[in-house]
Parts: sequence; structure tokens; C-alpha cells
Amino acid sequence: MNKIKEKIINNKSFQISKKGVRYLITPLVFLGTFLGFKFFKLVYGYIHPPRIPVNKTPKDFGMNYEEIKFKTSDNLEIRGWFIPVTNKRKKPSIIFCHGYPANRLEVLNRAKILYPDYNLLLFDFRGLGQSSGFYSSFGVYEQRDLIAALKYLKSRSDISDKIGIFGFSMGGAVSLMVATKFPEIKAIVVESPYSSLDKIIRYTFRQKKIWQEISAQIATQMARLFLKIDIREFSPAEAVKKIKIPLLIIHSRDDKQIPFENSKEIFENANEPKSLWAPLKSEHGHIITDHRIEYEKRMKDFFKKYLK
Repeated sequence: MNKIKEKIINNKSFQISKKGVRYLITPLVFLGTFLGFKFFKLVYGYIHPPRIPVNKTPKDFGMNYEEIKFKTSDNLEIRGWFIPVTNKRKKPSIIFCHGYPANRLEVLNRAKILYPDYNLLLFDFRGLGQSSGFYSSFGVYEQRDLIAALKYLKSRSDISDKIGIFGFSMGGAVSLMVATKFPEIKAIVVESPYSSLDKIIRYTFRQKKIWQEISAQIATQMARLFLKIDIREFSPAEAVKKIKIPLLIIHSRDDKQIPFENSKEIFENANEPKSLWAPLKSEHGHIITDHRIEYEKRMKDFFKKYLK
């Protein structure tokens, strides 16, 4: 009798334990699903940022221009402006690449510095501004957009075959990746670029602390799933080792969006001739307003020296 009673008690204990586990697992599954959805929504928002309207033109800055468009190798239409020099001589051209998640207006104030001494080309990266495309890949597929811009310039018979590039933030990272492939590129300026996509994603999730690694891994897998890319392979700091052209890097030491260490790594890996200007007390993208006179001088002097 005692054995039967003990068996009944043990079975009851097991049933209660099973029930308790079910009550414990259900909210955990719900919480995990909720957090997973929130994270998916966050990453999806990065991939599909809202388009910022292109509501000004070079004309507003006193520059004549042409509306242009060209196709990428994966058949996206890229929209932009071509600002020609004011005389008929064939002059070098400079392509300006904006950052994420902006459009060509972000670098128009930089282009204005070099007008009218060079032909200037500004365009919107895919999925941003007025260009076609459904998503941003943070610089990976955007290389195709810059390559298409370079090919567009090469197709024009009214300009010199010498080309320079200016890239800001994501545009700087893209510029460094593409500069290894085109001998026509004679000089390059990058402002506040990131050294690798993997590192900047980890930095983005730095406030998650113990969740940083998990968040970074999920973001990596989502990039692989939705964008078909491996973010660990996108490294301007590695690409710059192959660049043999003059390079000027501009980066605030107090940049909190993309830390200065990114440009420091790029600069250390770069070949000569190279130069680094790293002023203090400027936020991401604000060096041009905080140090206007020196910014203009450095830009003009660099391209005057290396893009003749």
C-alpha cells in the first residue's frame, strides 16, 4: 500500500513539475518572439531607411548643372547632377559620395568648395534620394553605384580622363573599396569613413552590453539572408592596402557616430602619399562648419596638388 501511495505522490509531483515548466516556457517563448520581432523591425529599418527628399539643386548654390541618370550593373537607375566647369577646357572631374541614410545634398557644400575648377558629379546611392532600389546595404552593393558613376564619366568626351573622389562616411568606405579597381582615379579624399562593416555594426550595438555579440551575430545572419552579403568581407581598412594613389583622410577625434579609431586604422594601413587631418570637438559631419577655412584650404590644396 505504501509503495502504491508513494508512486501516486511521485506521479503527481511529476505532473506539477511538467505543468510548471509549461507555465515557465510559454512566457519565455512569447518574450523571445516579441524581442525577435523588435530586433527584426530595428534591422529592417536600417536596411529600408526613409528617403530624404532632394529639395535643393546646385542652382541654389550658384552653380549651373545637368540632371543625369545612369544604370548600374544590376540594372538600377541612379540619379544625380553633373556640374561642368565654366570654360571649354577639358578639366579633371571629382565624384562626390554621400553617407547613410542621406542623399547627394549632404555633400553639395563640399562640392561647392571645388567649383568651378573641376567638373563635379554628385549622385544618390541606391535606395536613397531619387535613385531606384529597395534597400541600402551600408556600402556593399553601393560600390556598383560608384562604378556606374565612373563609367558614366568615362563615356563623356567633353572632360579629362583624370578623376578624383570625395566620400563622406559610408561614401568614404565605398570610395576606398572601389579605388583599387580604376587607374583613372588619381586622388581620393575620405571624411569619417568606417574601417569595416563588421566593426561598425558591433559599435552600433555597443549599448546592448552582454547582448552585443548576440545582436551582432543576428545582424550578420540577417544581412546574409536578406542582402546576400557577408559583412565581415567589407573592410576599407584592408582595401586601402592596395591603393597606390594619394589619400587624404579627414576625421574628428570626437566623432561619436563613427569613432576616430576607424580612420586611424585606415591611415596606418594606407600607402604613401597619405595625410590625416583630425581636428577636435566636432560631431560627425560637422568639421566643414566648425573648421570651415582650414577645411576648404586642405581640400583645395590636396586636389590642386594631385589632380592636375
